[in-house]
Amino acid sequence: MDGFLALDADQRVDPDAGDSATYAITAGNDGDVFSIDSATGEIRVNAALGTGPYALGVEAEDSGALTDTGTITIQIQAGAPASITLEA
Repeated sequence: MDGFLALDADQRVDPDAGDSATYAITAGNDGDVFSIDSATGEIRVNAALGTGPYALGVEAEDSGALTDTGTITIQIQAGAPASITLEA
């Protein structure tokens, strides 16, 4: 399964209206199976996946240097859509 996992980065909450954010995977990306678009937060699958689960630590940093982290858990099951859970 190669491709994109669409996450809604617009759901982030920033007290400084109008700030942009950059995103990074900070944990759980053994073998660089995933990559993240630093501007949009979109996660790309770079290699074939097993059933997982995969727990990725992700950090968002706004232009004022405020940061927040969360965990994205991705579960793949044969014959079913990918399940994605976000935890702050």
